[in-house]
Amino acid sequence: MTMAAMFFKHMKFFLVPRPADLVRVGVFEGVVCSEVLEHTADDAALAEALLRITAGTLAVTTPWTRVSDPGHLRVYTERSLRALFERPSEPGDVRVEMRDKFLYLTYARTG
Repeated sequence: MTMAAMFFKHMKFFLVPRPADLVRVGVFEGVVCSEVLEHTADDAALAEALLRITAGTLAVTTPWTRVSDPGHLRVYTERSLRALFERPSEPGDVRVEMRDKFLYLTYARTG
């Protein structure tokens, strides 16, 4: 059990080895992906999978600056993060805020 699962017993947590496997967990009204995207080899595939399982709101966080974590494959700008989630095939309102060292993206499905 992860620390997050111990603290937030009312929530579901999934460890999914590949983005394509994410669709097997179901569809949820609210989805959170925190500090994962920058570690993922195929971030576009993960973004697509997250949109597919989000029926309502998706929240994504990622650093916008280099941090001392060798597992980070990339650093996003507000523009590059937004581009991953703005898709004509997935109608939604995408907002990105920058606070401290992090970008906070929210996606609210509109269609």
